[in-house]
Amino acid sequence: MPRLNRKLVIQHLEETIEHIESAIEEAKTGNAAGYEAFMESAYLDFNRAWNARFMSTKKYWKEFSTAAHFPDDLDMSMPE
Repeated sequence: MPRLNRKLVIQHLEETIEHIESAIEEAKTGNAAGYEAFMESAYLDFNRAWNARFMSTKKYWKEFSTAAHFPDDLDMSMPE
């Protein structure tokens, strides 16, 4: 198994948590635009945490925008 890029994974998971906490605060105040902006950021960071998990930091920066795409190697099917 490839080596986990812990630095990138932890960085993006921590950012995901911050964005979710901010989205919660925006939802509490009824600010739909703020809620949506923080949720979008949370999804992008969460996807980056997954997609970059085995990338070198150099490759990650070369593929920064595509690293935010929804993972194509994540099984999201419902268990039977």
